[in-house]
Amino acid sequence: MFRHYKASSLLRQTLVGRTSVSSSLNCASAPQIILVHSQNRSYSKLNQDDVNHFKGILNKPEVAVIEDLEGTGSSSELSGYNTDWLNKLKGNSKLALRPSSTEEVSQILKYCNSRQLAVVPQGGNTGLVGGSVPLDDEIVLSLNRMNNIIGFDKNYSILKTQAGVVLEKLIEYLEQFGYMPPVDLGARGSCHIGGNLATNAGGIKLLKYNSLHANTIGLTAVLPDGTILDNMRALRKDNTGYHLKHLFIGSEGTLGVITEAAILCPKIPAAHNVALFALDNFDKVEEVLRASKDYLSENLTAIEFFDSESNNILKDHTKHRNPLGYSHNYYMVVEVSNFDNTSTAEENTKIIEDKFFGLFEKISTVIEDGVIAQDSSQREAIWNCRERIVEGFFKEGMTFKYDFSLPIDKFPVFLDKIRDKLGDHARTGGYGHIGDGNIHVNASIKGYDNLKLFKELQKELEPWVFSLVEDYEGSISAEHGIGSFKAPYFELNKSNKMVSVMKQIKGVLDPNGIMNPHKLFD
Repeated sequence: MFRHYKASSLLRQTLVGRTSVSSSLNCASAPQIILVHSQNRSYSKLNQDDVNHFKGILNKPEVAVIEDLEGTGSSSELSGYNTDWLNKLKGNSKLALRPSSTEEVSQILKYCNSRQLAVVPQGGNTGLVGGSVPLDDEIVLSLNRMNNIIGFDKNYSILKTQAGVVLEKLIEYLEQFGYMPPVDLGARGSCHIGGNLATNAGGIKLLKYNSLHANTIGLTAVLPDGTILDNMRALRKDNTGYHLKHLFIGSEGTLGVITEAAILCPKIPAAHNVALFALDNFDKVEEVLRASKDYLSENLTAIEFFDSESNNILKDHTKHRNPLGYSHNYYMVVEVSNFDNTSTAEENTKIIEDKFFGLFEKISTVIEDGVIAQDSSQREAIWNCRERIVEGFFKEGMTFKYDFSLPIDKFPVFLDKIRDKLGDHARTGGYGHIGDGNIHVNASIKGYDNLKLFKELQKELEPWVFSLVEDYEGSISAEHGIGSFKAPYFELNKSNKMVSVMKQIKGVLDPNGIMNPHKLFD
């Protein structure tokens, strides 16, 4: 018989605040793993006349233009624009431009297209596939000054915002209206909504609120020739012609630059709570998933899993502790919400408790142990068991990071094959959004002093693992995108005809190929 309906005493003793992964890690302090530069490209070379032109068209050029044309290293600020969040890539850009409006983005791209100067659009630079940094000396077009929220339509629940607004700022802004963005990520404290759109980011709430494709009502995008496509009308229904906005969502900056967006936002639940379960095999994980979806139905807002190695690596490298200990093979986080705003706080709490107790009755013979959070701090502590795993792997050492979509029953055998492949060279863990079939696989080599081993394993592992994903009829990118890391393997996942059509679209919109070169397509 299942013993715990309340959080254990251990949980009360180990509460920690929920922290954005991006703010709790200092990835820039890690040794650089890969240096990429000097790609052979047929683009024009940036000169002083170009820099002077940009200074003439941008508002406040003293902050909008960051340059080091001679490559003297005089602008240390450029280093951050050249280096990815994982510190695996470092480009050689001599110029970062920080426009403050769609019109300025248009002028920049129009000039770059005429001069055939390559451009890399960049948001919060929190990506994990090398998509937002230059591979050589491309101009970085940063959206971090386009950080204004335009407004919120309370009649239609539509948020309008510039692309450079940090996701956490949108969360805080919408709270006053009782709403929230349809996307939530561990990097919420640093990532930009424009970058979320450009990569079609998923996250922990996709199960309930669907993708950004589904929730984007309109957007403004600038084409490589400077043409502005303005489709920011806040209309829930607009059945006129091609929905061009969907070309830019998930295109990773290869077709143009998203500068504004109109996004449908859900109500903040009237009440919500989370539980943590421990299980001894993956068949039981699948049983809990099915029971949660069937019984909780629309009240289920998130369901996540992580395995024992992910749990152990969190213990080894952070102060956070799992209230259910470290002896189980799998763990699941289940979030339940109630959306009835007519109920009192006490009634809402009772509704959530009844939902959890009903679920417990259905899975009591399946789970090994479980706890329910008793307050907001405990909710955050339970969520941190899942969200801070990435921090643990990063602190372990050089890490292979993958996000795949797979049939759920393939998760355990897939992880076992990767562990067998890497042997004792790495600690390999799996975690992710099991409700929508998204598994994150991290494999860390101890420390940062064996770059040779890392590269040897990478060369052997990646062609094999991406082929394995294809064998299992999965996707090599569930939510992180393709970027430059996965570009050589992109065509494993799409037919030749599909890739051909994508390249034709790229050729029509960006005939000079200036937008984010060598990303998406190898």
